[in-house]
Amino acid sequence: MGGGPEDYGRRFVFITVESGRPRVVATGRGVSDSYILRPTFFGEGRRVLVLGETGAEFSWGLVAYDLVDESMRYLGWIDVVTPGDPEGDPLPYTHVRMEGDRYVVEFRTDLVLFDGPRGTTRLRRENEDPIVFEYREGSFVLVAK
Repeated sequence: MGGGPEDYGRRFVFITVESGRPRVVATGRGVSDSYILRPTFFGEGRRVLVLGETGAEFSWGLVAYDLVDESMRYLGWIDVVTPGDPEGDPLPYTHVRMEGDRYVVEFRTDLVLFDGPRGTTRLRRENEDPIVFEYREGSFVLVAK
């Protein structure tokens, strides 16, 4: 099921039922040692964004998939959590909208952004405005904080 030694662990599986029998349409990438993979579905009809919280004792951020008709496309990560001890799931504060064919993900809470080699950055909302990420050219990009 995996795509190599780094592709292991829990994963999304997109299944349909045809003539009363399940059929695996697509499988997502593994989320490593995470024992949490809690999906939330945004949208309806033929196009849906799936954001799944991953983690263990605390949240590790969100993995994203685009479901269109009977296909599933991996969109990558939104590496954010809510501040706290432990850091938490940002999904209860998440709103998603479409701008053209592009996903816009808004968070209505302060966040902690994992910056890879730079560590973490605290993102604070100003004037109750959301923290906004857009899906552009293969990844989610922070566009407003």
